[in-house]
Formats: sequence, structure tokens, C-alpha cells
Amino acid sequence: MKTTRTLLIALSLALVSLAACDKGELKEDEKPVGDTNSAPSSAPAGDDKAPAGDDKAPVGDDKAPAGDDKAPAEAAAVDHSKLDGILKKFVNEKGKVNYKGLKADEAALGELKAYNEWVGTADISKYSRDEKLAFYINAYNALTLKAVLDRYPLKSVLDVKDPDFFKGIKHKVAGEELTLDGLENVKIRGDEFKEARIHFLVNCASGSCPKLRRDAVTAANMEALFEAGAKEYVLQETKLDAAKKTLDTSNIFNWFAEDFKKSSGTVQEFLARYMDPAQAETVKASSLTFHEYDWSLNEQKE
Repeated sequence: MKTTRTLLIALSLALVSLAACDKGELKEDEKPVGDTNSAPSSAPAGDDKAPAGDDKAPVGDDKAPAGDDKAPAEAAAVDHSKLDGILKKFVNEKGKVNYKGLKADEAALGELKAYNEWVGTADISKYSRDEKLAFYINAYNALTLKAVLDRYPLKSVLDVKDPDFFKGIKHKVAGEELTLDGLENVKIRGDEFKEARIHFLVNCASGSCPKLRRDAVTAANMEALFEAGAKEYVLQETKLDAAKKTLDTSNIFNWFAEDFKKSSGTVQEFLARYMDPAQAETVKASSLTFHEYDWSLNEQKE
């Protein structure tokens, strides 16, 4: 009897143990497919922080890495397209301006007004050196256009008195109040840039001034415009008399001689860079004379 009782107890314990194992396996089988503790199959390998379709990380989330949303704003800030469009429409290949047509075009006048308003309030503190210089050159040319249009019809900018066209009329430029004279001589010709070739892109709305280009200046095209403008103007305005060793040229090289000396040593050496290389030594050794400057308005003739 004792042996039979012992066997029955052992059998009961075995049955209880078996039942417990079966119950545990069932619970394991009932775990849901795709357990949230496991990375989904569509997630990048090893990346459990960005599951596909996670509503906490939508496309274009404004929590994108710092700087991503600043690039478009900065690109838009350096935008000279309004001025560029006006130049291409109202300036011809000779640099002459259709002031009459521009003044009659309300849409174009609105574009010029909007551009100059932007010039007045623009924050250029984070612009690169070339972006700043391009900004100031474009500002000068756009504000000159406006100053002429405000007083058109006009025969010469020198006829504008009280206030003087260059030294009296005030303009807003990057938060500052400047005359055209101040914009050119303090900003554009200032120590920050030290670039003599600016004289071939800054246009004073006059016949003898280097022509107004049909492209707004940008950091990308500025060097090409500098070189094209310098070569064109030097060849147009400078005449060498090799026998007399005299060099007759524009008064720009007289009034702003120091700029060209800082650039090339002497005015003659600057001019020689853009003239016939075979005459370079004669040019450098020649004396300078300067012909009369034409201040008549740079207007297209009908």
C-alpha cells in the first residue's frame, strides 16, 4: 500500500508539471505579431528611432536640423532679379536707358520701387564680401535710375540742384541714410573692398560714364563684369600717341587716380593691362592727358 501511495503522488506531481509547461507555451504563442519592442522590418538597419510612418516625424517636420530652413531665406535675401529684369528691358547694348518707356510702365516702376525699398531695409551683415559689394553697386545704379525718373525729363544730372543730385539727395541703403556720393566714396570705394574696377560698373547716368550693364551684379558674375567693363572702357576712352608718348584717356583716371595706383602702381600700368600687349611698355612710359567728360543724360535717342 505504501508503495502504491508513493507512485500515485509522483504521478500527480508529474501531471501538474506537464500542465504548467503547456500553459507557458500557449502564452508565448499568443504574443502579438510585430511586438512594439522590435524594430519594424521597414526601418533602416539598426535604427529604432524612426519607424516608417511614425506620426511624430512627418516629412518636412519643422524640427529638421538647424540651418535647413535658413538656406532658402538667405538665398532669397540676396535677390537682384527685379533690378535685372528692369535693366534687360530698358537698357540697350550701348548702355543707354529708355527713361521715357520706363517712366510710362507702371509695372516696371513698381518693381523698381519694391527693389529700392528692399535696398533701404536689407540686412547685409551676414553677406559675404562679394555679396556686399554687388549689393552696393546695384543699389547705386537702382537709386540713380529712380533719382533721374523722379526728375525726368532731364538733360543732365548736373542740372539737379538744391538738393544736389550726388551730394544732396538722401537715399536709404541697408538701414542707413546716404547720398549717392556717400554710397560711392564711403561704401563702394571704402577700405573694405579696395577694388578699382568698381568704376566700370557704377553708373552716374551720364554720357562719358562707363555704360550701365544689362545685368544686375551678383557675387557670381561680378568678376566677369569687372573685366569686361574695364577692357571695354579703357579701349573706348584711351588713345596712345606712341611718337609723342602721350596717353589721352577719361577723367575717371584723373579723379580716381589713387584707386588705380593702389591697384597697379600707376594709372598707366592699369591701362596697359587692357591695351595691346605689344604697346605695353610705351603705354607705361607715356604721360597722361584727360579729355572733357560728357555729362549729358545717358538716354536712348528716338
